[in-house]
Amino acid sequence: MREKLPWAIVIFLGLMLAFSQAQSPGRSEVQVGRYQIVTVPGDANDEPQAFKIDTVTGKTWGKAYLIQGDVKSVRWAVIPDPK
Repeated sequence: MREKLPWAIVIFLGLMLAFSQAQSPGRSEVQVGRYQIVTVPGDANDEPQAFKIDTVTGKTWGKAYLIQGDVKSVRWAVIPDPK
């Protein structure tokens, strides 16, 4: 009986190690895209803001509403660089 106990512990620990490795997510080589969308929560009286950032050039756009007659649509408006 005493000879089987160490082997049972070794087998148990080996299985636990194998199962823990099988459940871990695989590494993915995901790179960040050129354009990033960032949202900023609004307060009680304002809706959330959304910004689009070009990570290569640093150019930034903000969500804006374009109203043409009775039609209201959402567009990206360029935010000029501060001077």
